[in-house]
Amino acid sequence: MVKSHSILIAVLFLVKLIISPTALANKTQKIISIGASVTEMISGLGLEDNLIAVDSTSVQASPKYSSLPNVGYQRNLSAEGLLSLAPDMIIGTTDMGPDSVVNQLKNSDVELVIIEPAYSVEQLKRNIKQLSRLLSKNPDTDMLIEQINQQKQTFEELKKSIKKQRALFLLS
Repeated sequence: MVKSHSILIAVLFLVKLIISPTALANKTQKIISIGASVTEMISGLGLEDNLIAVDSTSVQASPKYSSLPNVGYQRNLSAEGLLSLAPDMIIGTTDMGPDSVVNQLKNSDVELVIIEPAYSVEQLKRNIKQLSRLLSKNPDTDMLIEQINQQKQTFEELKKSIKKQRALFLLS
């Protein structure tokens, strides 16, 4: 009985070793998104099902995230509140804060990813590509970037068609 029990444990251990890399590769990442722009990029990459919580700016930008836990404002976060949700990854911009919370998150076991805010179309494209590589999914980033290029072109054409007007503001 003891010998068969030892063999069974050894077999289960070997099966676990064989299956583990595959299981880890297919594991869905639990992500907390900090910042509406980050949340929208994750959604644009088709990975919104991985979101387990978002910050208040994400909820304000799109009500579809209101069913997820709200971790508060991106510049006034709580490390304990974030970590209590047991995420695999927290993604935000350099606008996250306060600094003491960011340092606590850096020292935790959770992967913290901080990207630059996208103040230009080129930075937005870089952020999309970075998140795509990071989340190791292989979504079609070319299609998303092409949509951005088309929207930029439409905006540029609209801007050209707007008649320039002058205004004077007097305050007395």
